[in-house]
Amino acid sequence: MDPRIGIVLKIIEEQKGDIHLGLNASSTVLGVSEAHLFRLFKREVGVTFRKYLRKRRMTQAAELVSDSSLAIKRIALVSGYSDVSNFYRDFKQIHGVSPRKWRIGKLVLQAEELLRDDPNAPHGTLRIKPT
Repeated sequence: MDPRIGIVLKIIEEQKGDIHLGLNASSTVLGVSEAHLFRLFKREVGVTFRKYLRKRRMTQAAELVSDSSLAIKRIALVSGYSDVSNFYRDFKQIHGVSPRKWRIGKLVLQAEELLRDDPNAPHGTLRIKPT
């Protein structure tokens, strides 16, 4: 793999909680044109920089959305989105459901696991369908 692409991937990975990197900033750091970095990234990684970054952001966002103590708007900002509607659109496109439905689904799974692990819990008590 081209070492310049390795550097970009490492930067994205190390920014876990705050992915605000763009193609322009990356090309400036590496001293190459945006067009050259775009072609190089696509050739080495197999997808465009934008698609790779969106997928990485959405992977991180899914982990954060599962934590009900964090506001979804805050998660969008931390994931590199200044526009929450774009965050919702990308999240739904990648995961198939809105962040809210993802969160509800995770909470239901956690509750079911707790009930399953509790020998004193009555069977069949929790049957919530996310809306």
